[in-house]
This record gives sequence, structure tokens and C-alpha cells, in this order.
Amino acid sequence: MEHLGKVSQGAFSQQRQTLAWLEVQHKLLLDSELDNVLANIRLLPVASSLREQVCGYPTTNRDRVDYKRYRKQGLLIGSGAVESAHRTVVQKRLKRSGQRWSQGGAQRVLNLRVCWMSNRWSLVRQHIEPYSYAMAA
Repeated sequence: MEHLGKVSQGAFSQQRQTLAWLEVQHKLLLDSELDNVLANIRLLPVASSLREQVCGYPTTNRDRVDYKRYRKQGLLIGSGAVESAHRTVVQKRLKRSGQRWSQGGAQRVLNLRVCWMSNRWSLVRQHIEPYSYAMAA
């Protein structure tokens, strides 16, 4: 939608025209009507370089913009959940004052944090407990 916004602003002089066009494209994208969206972009009076730039990503990544299929499977199609997870899972743990991490160490801590945050700590315990019993004996 961000890219569609750029091309629509270049095509329409009035904001209400831009918003109306974007609303139609948004509905088409949610229905996985990518070919119609691309056709609508190609009809806009904008520079060909901008048009091709905006059409490039969805054309190359057609399977990634099949939003109707993803929503039907109950999957998220926005980036908000990933950005939120990055903030709560990664940054709150790894960006504390004075901490330094190797790539491997950071990955191991993040693996543990993901298990904890997703209520799957029992998986970690299954791997740890056999070793703790063996060390006690």
C-alpha cells in the first residue's frame, strides 16, 4: 500500500481521488486480484520509471501477496505483529545497558526468550531436566 500511495499521489491532483483509488486497490489486493491492481497502475498517468518500480515488487513476489489465501489460513498479512515481537522479544532482552553479544550467544538467548514468550517453556525443560538429573547422580 505504501508503494501504491506513491504512484497514486503522482497520478491524482486531489487527495480524495488518491484515497478513492487506493481504497479500490486495497480491496483488490485483499481479494488477491493482483493482475487487476497491476493493470490499474499501468493506466495511471505517471512516469514509466515510477510505474515499473511500483509494479516490480508484486510481480516478482506474486506468491507473497496472495493475501486472500493467507487470511483464509488465519495468517497475519501486516508487519505490525513482527515489529511488535522485535520490540518485545529482541530489543527488551538484548539491548540492556552494558550487554555485549556474539551472534551465537544472542541467538541462543533469543531462542529461549521465544519459548518463554510463547508459553512453550516446557520444551526447554524437557531438554534441560535430563542433564540436571544426570549431574546430581
